[in-house]
Amino acid sequence: MSFRTPMISIIQGDIAELEVDIIVNATKSTLTNGGGGEKSLHRVAGTSLMEECRIEIFKNGILPTGEARLTGAGNLKAKFVVHTVGPHFDRDPNPAQTLDNCYKNCIKQVRENNCRSIAFPCLATGHFGYPQDAAAHIALSAIGRYGATNCCWNVIICAYHEEDYEIYKRLMRDNKYPTCNGTDLYEGEFKRKKSHLLK
Repeated sequence: MSFRTPMISIIQGDIAELEVDIIVNATKSTLTNGGGGEKSLHRVAGTSLMEECRIEIFKNGILPTGEARLTGAGNLKAKFVVHTVGPHFDRDPNPAQTLDNCYKNCIKQVRENNCRSIAFPCLATGHFGYPQDAAAHIALSAIGRYGATNCCWNVIICAYHEEDYEIYKRLMRDNKYPTCNGTDLYEGEFKRKKSHLLK
């Protein structure tokens, strides 16, 4: 197996616009269309994505917290969508481990499906209430640890809100994650445009 440090890009924008192999969808255990980024994904992907989600639930049951499942991507510019359920910060007995598992299980899908690039939203920080700084630390640590061993060369963290974007940018520039290659940060006007990541 080839090992290489993941290249992480931090952008602010709509994850549904990205052109990557895999887009990660932060969802509920029933894979039903919620709000925020998930609503945008389904709007762009069209009805076929929801139908695949229904079939997945019918065949395999609800998606447990911290795990991940793959579907097609409908009209998105991605090859696949990986769905994962983050922890409710005030309910999960070990939210840090569960959130780490979300990243691990999503990144495993990169290798298992012969992909190279993946885009994450800020998992569990919205309705699920995970503190933004703590969630960002877990995300960067997990991507660094699991990315190289799963042939995951290119990772986008797509922050919808400016505050999340600034948190990730600060952590990367403070060089707290030597296992991640963060030199390829999207800056200025470009970070607000569509990102076309080399596959």
